[in-house]
Amino acid sequence: MDELYKEWIEYLFNRPENEWYWNPSKAEVTASDEDLVHLISRLFKNSDTDLEKFSDTQIAYGLKYIFDHGISNTIFSICQKGGNEDLKIEAVSNMKYLYRNCLARRCKNQLSHNSDTEISPLNSFCYMLWDTSALGSWKSVVLDVMEDALYIPNNSCIESALHGLGHRQNQDKIKVPEIIDRFLRNAQSLDPALRIYAQNAKTGYIQ
Repeated sequence: MDELYKEWIEYLFNRPENEWYWNPSKAEVTASDEDLVHLISRLFKNSDTDLEKFSDTQIAYGLKYIFDHGISNTIFSICQKGGNEDLKIEAVSNMKYLYRNCLARRCKNQLSHNSDTEISPLNSFCYMLWDTSALGSWKSVVLDVMEDALYIPNNSCIESALHGLGHRQNQDKIKVPEIIDRFLRNAQSLDPALRIYAQNAKTGYIQ
């Protein structure tokens, strides 16, 4: 598994700083669905150290390949039925490390939903993470990840979580407003634009 993991990381992140996945120059790494869940889980948990040598842009496009079901089927190794559910839940829960140890450190502390221009590819990935991934409608552990991200001192991570919660509102009409209300009660010196965004997310009125 160690060698497979190293090969997978190199395939995803040791790339030009562009959308390489539309014209890949390397053969995709072969891995079973269960192996992919292991790989994803390990990457999330160790994203600070294992992605250290790559640029923010390389990380953005590698992560987009994993999450965006319009680009690859990778995330379906978790979302599809069957397999080891406990392992899948652990993998998704490890997204808390991805947020805290990678995205929070590398994303600019800025908002994307009210910006006319892209802040950075990594900020764009963070903002659209739940919008472009089938993972957004998966099990309740997803809500735990989103709620945890609300308490990260980086506006891009908070915005990302609110974006995901807003899209999840139709599926969890009680839990989503509870999570957001709890956040707002504890929020200190919250950006006014984020407070408005949070209120909109409670009703699913989100972009």
